[in-house]
Amino acid sequence: MQVNKVHFPFRTYRAPDGGHYFRWALTGKEPIYDSFADTPLTLFQKYVVQWIEIENRAMRFLDDYQKHQDCFTMHSPHDLRSPERVAELIQFFGLEQTNPEIVIKGNQNRTPGARTVIGETEQQQFRDVVEALPAQYLEIFTRAPYAEFDWVDLLRK
Repeated sequence: MQVNKVHFPFRTYRAPDGGHYFRWALTGKEPIYDSFADTPLTLFQKYVVQWIEIENRAMRFLDDYQKHQDCFTMHSPHDLRSPERVAELIQFFGLEQTNPEIVIKGNQNRTPGARTVIGETEQQQFRDVVEALPAQYLEIFTRAPYAEFDWVDLLRK
């Protein structure tokens, strides 16, 4: 893995079980991974499973503390490029818009390999993950804010 070739201090931590884990990711020992105990996951599939688990945790937090009304959902990258949607975000948080025009400019990420291309292989890998997961992990995608997005159909069995 490329990240292992570069010295990056504090990227892992030692857990109580003695294992070293990447600091900004799941360990792979969470219950959601039980569905894949006998199936090796590709790196793409690991990211998909991790994303689904993190979204579930976020929704549990919002449910537990009745915080849905305090959230503003943006669809990346489309909404992030929309001055109208950014204006809605500013208004939602009660911030003062100092310039009447919102200008979205700046550098685009030109890092080699940064552009993600989802081909047929990745689409099949995604479908395989969705098919293997218990319904409890996919239930959140039937509710707001996910239900309004067209991509959510990919998360239905």
